[in-house]
Amino acid sequence: METFKNPLRMSSQKETLSLIARLATVSFPAERSEWERALQEAFNALLQTVENDFIPLLSQSSYPQKSRLRRNVEQIIQKSSLFLRYPFLYGRTAVGIVTGKSTASTEFLLGLSKGEKQARYARQASLPFVVYNSSEPRIFAANHAQIVVELSPDEYWRSMKLYHNGIQLRDLLGSFAFGQPMLRHPNTNYLVFPYFAPTHTQEYKSLAALCSVFFLLYEPERDYQNLLPVFRASSVPLYVVAPTEDVHATQVVESLRKKLPEREVHLVAPTAVEKLLAQYDHAQHNFILEQQLLVVSLELLSHAMQLEQRCRQVVASLAHDSVFAENMQEQILDLRQQELQTLEDAKRSIQQSETLRTELLQAASAYENALKGTQRLMFPLEGDDEDPQLHTAFESLYGEIIRLALQCQKRDLALHYLYKLQETKFPFAFVYKLYCDENAEHTLDSEALLQLQQSTATTPLMQHARIHFAEEIGLNVQERNQIAAGLTQKNTEELYFAACEKEVVSGKEEAYNKYLKAFNAGSRQAGDWLANYYITKQNNSSHDMKRLADALIPSAAFEYGKDCLQNNRYAQGVTYLRIACTKRFVPAITYYADLLYQEILQNKDKAETIEKKAQNAISLYQFLLDNHINETAPAAKLGVLYYQQQNIERAKYFLEQDTSLPEAKYCMGCMYAEGTYVAQDDDKANTYLKEALKAGYSKADAPLQQIKKRKQKKQASKQTQRQKKTSSQQYKEHADYSSKSTLTSSDEGCFITTATCTAMNKPDDCEELTAFRRFRDDVLLSTPEGKLLVKEYYRIAPSIVDCISREADAADCYQKLYRDYILPGYCALAHGDTHTAVQLYSRMVESLAKKYFIE
Repeated sequence: METFKNPLRMSSQKETLSLIARLATVSFPAERSEWERALQEAFNALLQTVENDFIPLLSQSSYPQKSRLRRNVEQIIQKSSLFLRYPFLYGRTAVGIVTGKSTASTEFLLGLSKGEKQARYARQASLPFVVYNSSEPRIFAANHAQIVVELSPDEYWRSMKLYHNGIQLRDLLGSFAFGQPMLRHPNTNYLVFPYFAPTHTQEYKSLAALCSVFFLLYEPERDYQNLLPVFRASSVPLYVVAPTEDVHATQVVESLRKKLPEREVHLVAPTAVEKLLAQYDHAQHNFILEQQLLVVSLELLSHAMQLEQRCRQVVASLAHDSVFAENMQEQILDLRQQELQTLEDAKRSIQQSETLRTELLQAASAYENALKGTQRLMFPLEGDDEDPQLHTAFESLYGEIIRLALQCQKRDLALHYLYKLQETKFPFAFVYKLYCDENAEHTLDSEALLQLQQSTATTPLMQHARIHFAEEIGLNVQERNQIAAGLTQKNTEELYFAACEKEVVSGKEEAYNKYLKAFNAGSRQAGDWLANYYITKQNNSSHDMKRLADALIPSAAFEYGKDCLQNNRYAQGVTYLRIACTKRFVPAITYYADLLYQEILQNKDKAETIEKKAQNAISLYQFLLDNHINETAPAAKLGVLYYQQQNIERAKYFLEQDTSLPEAKYCMGCMYAEGTYVAQDDDKANTYLKEALKAGYSKADAPLQQIKKRKQKKQASKQTQRQKKTSSQQYKEHADYSSKSTLTSSDEGCFITTATCTAMNKPDDCEELTAFRRFRDDVLLSTPEGKLLVKEYYRIAPSIVDCISREADAADCYQKLYRDYILPGYCALAHGDTHTAVQLYSRMVESLAKKYFIE
């Protein structure tokens, strides 16, 4: 291979164009070895599974970060493609060397190979390249179509000459690979990254991600800023190669340590590099395709399972927690239909994800097996049959699998990878055991908690665990938030804690963006904070507030609903108010209940609409009353609503608790004026109605006038004098009433008449007696059974009246009969419930006959 040393003799233009065509090709060469074809077929199967199965499923899913997940998959495939192009990379340790064109850099590479060839390669300063152990010198170029082209030495030098003459081969090439016998370090690949190579290319990133260590060949006055993203993307050690007495090199090391706080950065003399390289000359498990794809598939599966769980809970939660539950049957039915559809979609997604996971892992395993077979056949390693020691990154990956497997309820899978970590003596495996125990609802291991509490390690894993188990290890809120703020990668909960810490340190304005980031990641606590922030800023009509409302943040839904109402968007406003009410947000419940209440009092809607609004308002006020929230007089409003619904019994119950509102006084006054469910009392009626009228409730005037006319009529009749006597005097006048009544003598012997007229100061033609007589004549006397009942009643009625007349508290007896039997019976008749009326009177007669020993 002496041509490696010869300068390029310019050939014909045809040969030059032919070289460019080869580098730009998008098709594979026709002649390929058997192992190349097997490897390509395995990769094609993997690629087909991703493109035909995973990507369509991801696109159809509701996964919130599709772009990130797809980008992760594409990066995994890029890395897979890297090993397809350079199968000799698999299994060997990759040593990254960042170099320039200086004499020192050239001499360093020359010293690695004890020859001249690598030194010449170092002068190629535009693309990263790989120097690997090979039985004979070979040169490969990978173009941007990810096709590998083997070059002759002449073609390589021709490509370099074209580059130096101004043709931008970076548009064609991604990297070079040079096969060279490497006797000292047969299990090591040197990945050389020139300072001026474009770091943003996928080829550069993929190669850099393989490195187990970086050696940065120090050059004075060199700017290292463009390399920082590459170093930050990995956690491997970084050695700056320079004389240890070089002051400027020492300053560069200190600067890198500050900019890369989680990295090991050291200054090492060129003479000490050989000893360090010997430590990295071993077989390396540097390709974990199956586990990486497992993480991606579990993420998608976890999302599908969480969606299924949420849609199972939504309707049950609404029906159970909503104050509208009784009045939302139609909405709940609609939601159930939606839930069923969502459940079917979620189940289908879960099934597809499970199938995909199997296919994906099978394809990944087949490709890794093909790659491993190729490596053993073409690029044998020393000691590759031994289980390689896991890299720290793999431990992190296994931990991610454990976390996702627990989310997907795949405890066996989580335990499998937990055992893998424990077998490798991973020092923090106890943390993952705590997660597994928590998921299985087992008692947390006290020894593991003590280890977590006492450990001084500040790795991300340990910090995440401290936050998660903060209460169990006695961490206070301030300590927890400070730890969260210091993390580089944060989950949703930690983003919120970090925002809380930022607010304490710098104030709300500075913390706003962090709360927004936490909310975007799914934190409802952050959503509540943002809603209050916008309200304080009087920005509650903004697009941001609507976004919070759509995320079902109660305070945001309330504020946005009010804004819609103020801007004449009634239907939209009511929808958001109901959302806030369903979440039991008290200000929204109070506001919406009062809104409905006022609309009902205005009585401008159709009867069925008013009825529906009344039902909703009753539900809301009942919730307020049950929870002792009395700012808006819920009892008085419930009484008014029930009165309007003609449910006088319920109206009386609530109005007796509170009549502070004018309309409540009006309703109570009408009840006393009419004598419905209370003893008729014109004086009390007058009092309530006059107070209502004085408070501005004009409707009270009409019943007041009716009471006035009724009083005038009574004064003109003989009945007026009787009503001015005491209850006992009225009774004595009735005590000598005739017991000679028969079926045809009307009611002279009827103690219902006596009790009603005597105890309640009612005339003989009052509403109750008229109803009883109509019931007797039209219902009971129309059947043989009814006739017998009436006959028996009038047989014993005079005897009962005689017995009551001898009682010292006869008037009180009649009042009790009226309250317990006669008034409820009258109400039953008013509602058409004759069965209840008959039962009431039967019980009354039986109890009196038993009391006075009347057969």
